[in-house]
Amino acid sequence: MFSKKCRRLVATLVTLMLASASAVAAYPDRPIRLLVPYAAGGPTDYLARMFGERLGKVLGQTVVIENKPGANSIVAVNTLLQAKPDGYTLVFAGLATVVLNPFLYKSLPYNADSDLAPVGMISSMPLVMLVNKDLPVRSVAEFVDYAKKQPGKLNFGSPGTGNPLHLAPLIFAKESHIQMQNIPYNGTAPAILALLGGEIQTVFDVVQSALPQIESGKLRPLAVTTAERNAALPNVPTMAESGYPGYDAKAWFALAAPGKAPPEVLETLNKATRAVVSEPGFAPSLEKLGLMPHPPMDFPQIRKFIDGEKERWGSVIRDNRITLD
Repeated sequence: MFSKKCRRLVATLVTLMLASASAVAAYPDRPIRLLVPYAAGGPTDYLARMFGERLGKVLGQTVVIENKPGANSIVAVNTLLQAKPDGYTLVFAGLATVVLNPFLYKSLPYNADSDLAPVGMISSMPLVMLVNKDLPVRSVAEFVDYAKKQPGKLNFGSPGTGNPLHLAPLIFAKESHIQMQNIPYNGTAPAILALLGGEIQTVFDVVQSALPQIESGKLRPLAVTTAERNAALPNVPTMAESGYPGYDAKAWFALAAPGKAPPEVLETLNKATRAVVSEPGFAPSLEKLGLMPHPPMDFPQIRKFIDGEKERWGSVIRDNRITLD
């Protein structure tokens, strides 16, 4: 028979367990902080705010956006890891946060596999392969033929090193067996100006930012880099339609929680994210930004997708010995 002291101890433990279970079941019972690793006012910030507003409605709580730009999203992740891992601080994670940084930094201050828990895919950011209107090519096939006739003489522009706009052309060069040299610029705008001036031969740019130059006729789109055509450029073929069926290189965004967050909280966030991206009005809102909605995914599907992305981007980073340390 239990002593009075043991009975009190058991009663206390039961009370704590019930309180803990109640706290998890009540999630969320207060506002949620969503860290955005990009500056306020840009397209990614707008996307995060649009998603956060919808997420808040699904969860029945306010989602407060907090911009934490810097160091390829490392600043935002560090802020996330300093907070209590209870699901009330989340991060608007991107391709760099989850996949690219572990390959690019030898001394990354977080472990993407254990410190982060992607709980829902949100959207994809497709790219488009651009050339100057005066370049004598009108298709990907013609560009490849043009490059092979001038081995080592073609350059592509990118906004620095280690980002999708730098890596996507390298994947294309490998698959098409052509040689292109990267010319890094301090941002996308200078790279586009160089392309307009004929200093370089191609830029792989985000569809949204490329649209004005395409619509003006100053730049010619050869292909979009996603497996499906883009609603903003319906007449532009995909790389797959252009002869490269395995090519699919795009940036993307996901909602991520701390890796140590309670499983019940992670499940709630996954269901809420799937509800948001399934809303009838969500896809049209993304397409106005040149983005594409991501299909709703459960945890096994998210893990399979990210594993594939690690293989896709990791191989090109390793092959080209790219590092940001």
